[in-house]
Amino acid sequence: AVAVGLAPEMLPMIVTVNSQHLAAELRLLAKIVPNKPAIAILSHALLTADDGLHFFATDLEIGFSCACEASVIQPGKIALPVARFLSLVEQFPNDDVQIAVDGTKVNVTCGAFRSKLQAMPVDDFPQPLPVDGTANTLDGDAFRRLITRTRYAINATSQKYVLQGALLTLAGPAAAMVATDGKRLALATASRAGSDVSLVIPAKALDVLAGADDDVEVTVGSKQLLFAYGGRMLTSRMLEGKFPAYERIIPRDNDKIVTVGRVELMAALKRIVLVSEDNRATYILIEPGKLTLAARSAEVGQADEAVRAEYDGASLKVCVNGSYVLDFLEAASGSAVTLQLKDANTAMLMLDGDDHVGIVMLMKG
Repeated sequence: AVAVGLAPEMLPMIVTVNSQHLAAELRLLAKIVPNKPAIAILSHALLTADDGLHFFATDLEIGFSCACEASVIQPGKIALPVARFLSLVEQFPNDDVQIAVDGTKVNVTCGAFRSKLQAMPVDDFPQPLPVDGTANTLDGDAFRRLITRTRYAINATSQKYVLQGALLTLAGPAAAMVATDGKRLALATASRAGSDVSLVIPAKALDVLAGADDDVEVTVGSKQLLFAYGGRMLTSRMLEGKFPAYERIIPRDNDKIVTVGRVELMAALKRIVLVSEDNRATYILIEPGKLTLAARSAEVGQADEAVRAEYDGASLKVCVNGSYVLDFLEAASGSAVTLQLKDANTAMLMLDGDDHVGIVMLMKG
């Protein structure tokens, strides 16, 4: 029944939901809403109570829909500010939360706690665009690994829009994800089945999809992308433009091959970069049986540390951005990584197994 005298968007919605389930969905929505929205409604999420409690948030480029179980006493809709509402819900104990719309206010109750929040009507709340196209299903674990292994190499504020995301290529039995900011490159591969397609996914969408806990169905439309998983849906604009021909960047003849323990190298590098200059310039000296890291800065001083390594070739000293190497090591999962070098000018190739590659341009020492 519709209450007399109330516009549809002001229905006296009454719903009860578990605080922990509510907080989990709000955390996902918080990744979507902009910090400084162009219009006030974009800092809000649309809450719809019918067969459960459904949520939708958007920044006009990415939209995210999710839901959780709830006891719906009175169906309705309302828009609530995501950041403020989440901050409140995260302070609640594991208990039921009642959300009741009262005009343009929302009564939120949890145990002995009572509050009345300012809400917004939903007439002008943006709606997700339909996405028609061919769907591919990717294994959830494999898709998350692709994101984890490449996300760090994206410059989300690059002036080249196409570099604000990662290129996902589905071809034959393989899926490949590539990201580059012009100074480094990350490439990860995984097996898959389905039709062939190539698309560039914005970094913000990847940050949400990194939490996908189920297989992901990817639908590519003319300008929009749709990702569906575990009852959640994310729509995103497709980044347009020609992605760099990354195959040309990958060194093919680096003949100095060093194998080193990933954890040992990562721990040493974290210590060394603490005394490096602001540009994180770090020297790597490879010699038979060891790899030595060194850094210096006018303000801090200098430091060096040797790490055992498998190598029996000629000595070589190069300079790299130590933070870039750390990003690769932290995204890697193997017990050992392989560094391939040629000289002090050619990019360094880093391998984590046969399905994860990192490339770092060398610096002038």
